[in-house]
Order: sequence, then structure tokens, then C-alpha cells
Amino acid sequence: MSKTNLEATSSFVSWKVVHAVGDPFDILILEPPVIDYTYVGAVSYDGDIQISGTHDQAPAHEMYTYIPNSDAVITIFTHANKGLLYLAPPMPDASIEFSIYN
Repeated sequence: MSKTNLEATSSFVSWKVVHAVGDPFDILILEPPVIDYTYVGAVSYDGDIQISGTHDQAPAHEMYTYIPNSDAVITIFTHANKGLLYLAPPMPDASIEFSIYN
């Protein structure tokens, strides 16, 4: 997993996350496809949030955020597991699209 800071100005910050992990229980000779997702996020100092990217459709994927100094938790997205077949090419990825504008 890697996180790269893309930009930080007086009005917003943005970053990119790339994550890819293999099956830790793999006992096959053939290497199975990795579970991966990639997204770019941006948060303005006014509270605007934008997140976009893609993820495999297996296993289930979820993303949450919280508001500091409060009990508020925001669900960014949830996506049910469509089956391990969706890890392999040419199965399509699902998109991640989330935004809040104040």
C-alpha cells in the first residue's frame, strides 16, 4: 500500500492511495490475482471532500471517514462481494465516486 501526497495549498490537500495485496493463504503454484484499489482524495479547508477511483468487485470494500472531535462517522461507500471471479481479468472494476460540497 502506498500513499502519495499530490498537492497541498492554502485551500486544500490531495493525495493518491494505491493498494494491492495477494492472497496470504495461497498454496497454489500459480499466482492468483491481487486484491487492489486506487483512489485520489481531496479535502478543502472549507470542508469539501472529493474521492474517486476504482476497486475490484471482490471481496467486499468499504470506506468511512469521521469528523474529528465528534462522534460523526460518514459512510463514503460500501460494495458487496460479487465473488472471487471478479478479481481476475477481464472482469471490470467498480468505481468509487464520493463528494460533499459545503
